[in-house]
Amino acid sequence: MITMLTELIAKHEGKKLEMYMDTVGVPTIGYGHNLQTPISEKAAMQILEDDVKVAVTELDENMMWWRDLPEKAQIVLASMVFNLGVPRFSRFKKMIAALENRDYAEA
Repeated sequence: MITMLTELIAKHEGKKLEMYMDTVGVPTIGYGHNLQTPISEKAAMQILEDDVKVAVTELDENMMWWRDLPEKAQIVLASMVFNLGVPRFSRFKKMIAALENRDYAEA
């Protein structure tokens, strides 16, 4: 029953991956999820996992050398990109240059 209900709602509600205002002015996303209501722990973890994958992909696409760094340095860089995004992270030019040169003390 849950599967059939989910499919029915998905079909009739439609999917929007960006926030929009529904017909009564409530901020909404996805298949009609009201953004004024809390999300589940499972949904929060899924969003986090998706966002972490985005950060790692952005690093892979913009700073291919980052995968050659020690694991702890990779984690720090990915965390920074997660929080800042690549455009703001890329302003750390001296740190990035030091990491590319494996000058960890300078970084």
